[in-house]
Order: sequence, then structure tokens, then C-alpha cells
Amino acid sequence: MIKIAVVAHGNLAKSLVDAAELIVGSQENLYAISNGKNGSLEYLQDKIKNFLSDVIDKDGILILTDMMGGSPNNASCKMLDTFNVEIISGVNLPMLLSAIFASKNAENILQLSQKVFTESKKSIINVRKILFEKNMLSRE
Repeated sequence: MIKIAVVAHGNLAKSLVDAAELIVGSQENLYAISNGKNGSLEYLQDKIKNFLSDVIDKDGILILTDMMGGSPNNASCKMLDTFNVEIISGVNLPMLLSAIFASKNAENILQLSQKVFTESKKSIINVRKILFEKNMLSRE
């Protein structure tokens, strides 16, 4: 089964994993990796590399990072040439839930990555606009 790792600043990774598991129950192939306040890019790279070396298998790991250009994303990108990983930046709870559900039926990591990327774009919504369009709000 394809594994999923959330890699993010501070406690965000653990908080997202905890929130997802609150909704869908405990997940054996879901991991949180955080960089500490004083963690350098090299420290985080080593942490991710050691984690991947311990848990990766032929199916690979989908890495969800908090933001492009941030240390968690940059450190994760260093793994692209060494491990069977795909990385999607901009993780949020709907993206993580999509990844969890889609990972159960994905044939490979690339298919999972593409599905999660496509589905996740649908979770960013202008609520005022939607409510106005459904006549649930009187003005835009």
C-alpha cells in the first residue's frame, strides 16, 4: 500500500494527521514529519531521508508539504532522485483526506499523486460566492 507523509512546519503535520484520523480513524500508513524551531534544512533532510529509508517499499510514498519553497518542501525535494516519492505542496485537511481515501485504490504513486492534486483544487472555495449563487446569501 502506498504510504502518505505530511511534512510541514512546526506542529502542522502532526495536527493534520491527528485531525484526519479523528475523522477516518487510525491509519497505519500515515506519517507526520515536522521541522523543529531550530531545525536546519540539513537536519530536516536527514530526518526525511532516515524516515524514508525505514518505511519505504516498492509502492512508494506520497509526501504532502505545507508550502512550496519552505524548508519542509525543499528538504523533501532532495528525495526525488533517491526514493520512489511524489510531492504535492499546499497540504490541507481535504487534501490529506483525499490522499487517504484514494491511496486504498491507487495502482501506483503517480496515479495517486495526480488524483489528489486534481481533487484538492476543488477544496478551495469562496464561501460567500457559493452561498450567493445558491440564493442563500442576499449580496456578494
